[in-house]
Amino acid sequence: MPAQIAPGGLILPPGLHVSFQRYARPPDNVIAQAPSSLGALPVAPSASGELALPVAPDEAFWIGFEMMQAGTHVQLAVRFESPNEGAVDALSGARWTERHATWIDVPPHSSVEGIALPQGGLRPFARTRTAHEEDSNALLALTTRAGADDSDCIRVLLVDYGKFETLTGRARPTPLDRDAQYQGWLLP
Repeated sequence: MPAQIAPGGLILPPGLHVSFQRYARPPDNVIAQAPSSLGALPVAPSASGELALPVAPDEAFWIGFEMMQAGTHVQLAVRFESPNEGAVDALSGARWTERHATWIDVPPHSSVEGIALPQGGLRPFARTRTAHEEDSNALLALTTRAGADDSDCIRVLLVDYGKFETLTGRARPTPLDRDAQYQGWLLP
């Protein structure tokens, strides 16, 4: 069963809600943990069925997970591909090989904050800069498995806002609002 578009993200088999929570990209491209979300990025299919996620040059995102049905779980592997580095296992930071992929259980894990760095910390999920200092597309692949032989992989292309509009026919997201962060206020 393919991924389904849902409010605030995707639903992957077997009922895993995935969201892409954006924040201001740090200047040094390193984080210790997931910053507070400034809202979920939209994801939409292109005319060819490819999933696209709009990411501006000044923003990054972490990936949030929630099982739609209590008592269910899934294992997850995350691959990030960029023109500069090729494919990387986001959970280990090592070069991606399907045979040695790192898997996490959801739950208890509820997010993947970025790509593990050998010296510690995380590199944010973001579009990457090429050798020519231009932002380029990147690819995020999420593989889920609910059992030993039951796995599914979805691929999400990280694109600029203009390409998102062109590919999907949907409006670009509003620019990053640095004041949108949840401040802990209680609603009446």
